[in-house]
Amino acid sequence: MGNAVAARQVVLAAMEAAGLMDQHESHLFGDVDLDFNVYVADRLPFAAHRFGMAAITLCGAVYLCRSSLEFEATELLVLLRHEAEHVRQQRARPRSFYLRYVWDWLIDFVGNLVQRRSGPADRHPGWYRAYRNITAEREARTTESELRCRLADLAVRAGEQIVLSDR
Repeated sequence: MGNAVAARQVVLAAMEAAGLMDQHESHLFGDVDLDFNVYVADRLPFAAHRFGMAAITLCGAVYLCRSSLEFEATELLVLLRHEAEHVRQQRARPRSFYLRYVWDWLIDFVGNLVQRRSGPADRHPGWYRAYRNITAEREARTTESELRCRLADLAVRAGEQIVLSDR
């Protein structure tokens, strides 16, 4: 599934493309280790790309869909930060991470099905809403928000205005 590239190399390349200097790495990624591999491929494991995912983290490695390399550099940094958080989570709870992940998804999905029968329909499919409510995903999205704030802070210091989407 593609060649392995050190995560730090991918981050530094994205930072360079975004016009950021190497010394900003510790400000942006200092709270996570970038000592994992990134695999770039046309397809993600478990066909995750078919569900709109740009990356997936499995067993401490990040699998990145080749199309995500076309993202704006700052958005690629946000995606990498999200996946780095999943690597951290998996290392912190190696035995229970996947069990908890699937359990959170199932409980929320079934809860959404029951709720939908008794209430108004939601605009998001139940599986997607359940995915967004998984504890690990909420934590990773929080780190995305923190990184967006750090990027905006760097832009203000540099006297630039950058636009960050809120995916």
